[in-house]
Amino acid sequence: MGFSGFYKKRTGIRKDGCATFFKREKFDCQLFYPVEYLMPEVPLLDRDNVAVVLLLQPKRCDRAIDAAVCIANTHLLFNPRRGDVKLAQLMRLFAEIDKLVYKESSSPLDLTYHPVVICGDFNLEPFSNLYDFVRRGSLMCDGRVIRKLSGQESDNSIGSDRCLDAGFLSTAAGITDQCQFLDVAVGRMDKARGGTVSDDGSSSGVGGPSAAPQLLSQGSGRITHRLGLRSVYEHLRNSLETREDECEATTYHSNACCTVDYIFYSSAEKREKKRSKNGVIHSGGSHLELISRLQLLSTKEMEIVGQLPNEFNASDHTILMAKFSFKL
Repeated sequence: MGFSGFYKKRTGIRKDGCATFFKREKFDCQLFYPVEYLMPEVPLLDRDNVAVVLLLQPKRCDRAIDAAVCIANTHLLFNPRRGDVKLAQLMRLFAEIDKLVYKESSSPLDLTYHPVVICGDFNLEPFSNLYDFVRRGSLMCDGRVIRKLSGQESDNSIGSDRCLDAGFLSTAAGITDQCQFLDVAVGRMDKARGGTVSDDGSSSGVGGPSAAPQLLSQGSGRITHRLGLRSVYEHLRNSLETREDECEATTYHSNACCTVDYIFYSSAEKREKKRSKNGVIHSGGSHLELISRLQLLSTKEMEIVGQLPNEFNASDHTILMAKFSFKL
């Protein structure tokens, strides 16, 4: 069928993992990053989940044009009560994507990215704290109950009310509160300024002290990213029968009938809004436009079909599908 692909088996003894395939006649793969969330030296990053991150270049594109698109595919931890682990995994994923899609600029204040598509089983529900973090690019840690971060636990559920604290992710992870690898981000600043990097991660260059302390932090209590993501799906559908909103569902099993799978993409409209707000550039010209998507079943329709897998659907999740236009 003309596809090439990359597969990353999860760490540990299980044989499942993540895979991404692309049409060889349409794209060349410039870079491939297999991502392991397991970091033994970091307490929260102690699970076997993985991700696959690719940077693809259109074959019909003029090679003089620096145009590429990042495709990331992941499966985050299932445990509904460990929102802290899922947040740490998201931060690691976004840091890997940042490293892959960053386009060099003359100033560290300019953050210029290739377009991004992120898809997979995130094991979090729409409009939860973690969902809002992905979409809005910001999350305040202090006071958030860990088991409620993913939205999979009902308000009436019984369990620990332990809260997320500002230093929840060990500095040993090497990831900033801005979801960038500390050494990568400081290196960019140092290169742009022509300065040197000190042992504490700060740098200096032409024009005086580096802006690193202002732009980068660890344990500040506010987690951010600058990918400018939007969801392909809106998660609510207006019923033709009742004229009321019904939730979409991507999985149905004994514990839940809900959405946990997503396709997120970097939106040119969101990037422009953010640029006018904080002066940060999010794309070097090329961008994605959503053309169409495969309609999902509502929770009521899913309940009629029955729990997954069944004779109609061999997987315990439904198919998500989207068509994009890649504007150069």
